[in-house]
Amino acid sequence: MGEKIILRSSIHIHTYASDGIGSIQEICRVASSENLDCVVFSDHETLGHNFNGFAGKILVITGEEITPAYCEDLNPSGSVKAASGSSHILTLGLSKAIQNDGRTAQELIDQVLIEGGLSFIAHPEEPGHFWEQWPVTGFSGVEIWTYKAAWKIGAALAPSRAYAWRNPDSVLAGPSNTALRIWDVEGQKRRVIGLGCSDQHGHPFEIEGTTRKLFDWEIGLTGIVSYVLVDPVAFDRNPVQAFLAAVRGGHVIIAHDGLALARGFTVKAVDAQLEQVYWPGDEVPDKANLNLQIESHRPAEIRIIKNGSIYQETKTQKWSVPINGRGVWRIEAYLDGRPWIFANPFYVGGWS
Repeated sequence: MGEKIILRSSIHIHTYASDGIGSIQEICRVASSENLDCVVFSDHETLGHNFNGFAGKILVITGEEITPAYCEDLNPSGSVKAASGSSHILTLGLSKAIQNDGRTAQELIDQVLIEGGLSFIAHPEEPGHFWEQWPVTGFSGVEIWTYKAAWKIGAALAPSRAYAWRNPDSVLAGPSNTALRIWDVEGQKRRVIGLGCSDQHGHPFEIEGTTRKLFDWEIGLTGIVSYVLVDPVAFDRNPVQAFLAAVRGGHVIIAHDGLALARGFTVKAVDAQLEQVYWPGDEVPDKANLNLQIESHRPAEIRIIKNGSIYQETKTQKWSVPINGRGVWRIEAYLDGRPWIFANPFYVGGWS
């Protein structure tokens, strides 16, 4: 469990293969210019271009968004007239697309599992695209924070829709309360992987009577990102499989890079006696000499969360805290009260 390669990743992006308007080449050019390392495409009901590998220096992963009642109904201007329904499922690691043919969300999640893929509850609180098919089990994880959904929630409270469009990061709402609750409650039973996602499409909307692109690619790709911590040996052998393995293990730190770049922020659990390092998402033995070690390249308000409740909090750049007992331990970081970073949990003592 040594050092990791950190891939700054934009996850959940739509292309011309469904209702996005960007090409792979265009998106990867922007990703490269914005210092991303990886992009994950997830078009509706299709694996789209079905390309996995490097496009220039950008690692490309192709997933799918399984979408009830999917449609591509657009106005003549290119803005969206009608959108797809609720309970969307983001998938990774599939070799063939899974069609939503009237099956329930649970049946689709079960099918993803059979196919060896990962399934994530997508943007569970997005207006117009809520997750409605409760209860469900067996999903791999949940989108904790999705840029487009968080913008829509924040825009409803902004002085005007136009203001929200001009200042998207300033109005962005925090992570989904539903997703955080799933993370904390279900995580006490099994690993639940949290992702930070984009859901960038690139198409225009009608905003106060004017047709405007909702976000430029530079904004939509880099607002909410996932820092994926990848094993370097596995990455040298097969970058795509190494990325998927890292996500499967929950080795992910979610960040609002539109607020402040999070590269350089680290969190790990350390057994000083054995010189053993554990990373977010890891199962960690319950030992007396474990410490949670957090380093930030700028002062931040840090919260340590144990089993869904605040355990300790302080403002600092460097913090070492003893891990006291079994449970689900994770950290949150804030800048001037605004949500910034959410790291996947350490599962101390495993599950009963």
